[in-house]
Amino acid sequence: MKFRVGDIVTGNIDSDHNYGIIDSHGIYEIVEVSDGDIFVKILDHDCFQSEIGNAYWVDSDDFILVYHSGVKAQAAFTTSMFD
Repeated sequence: MKFRVGDIVTGNIDSDHNYGIIDSHGIYEIVEVSDGDIFVKILDHDCFQSEIGNAYWVDSDDFILVYHSGVKAQAAFTTSMFD
């Protein structure tokens, strides 16, 4: 599997067409991985601030990796992505 729990991802162009909230305008943390799907928690979103903290199942093919889990710069990146 290309992703693992704790990875930080964002949506690719397909996510913009396939989902109403989970798209390329947000940053997400992978909470669970199962059979090509990922359960992602919204960390930041420039259009749906009220959705931060919510989590959704999505197809992993619609997402790209921002940081693998364990990278020390994660917290700094996710807090400044949309500032």
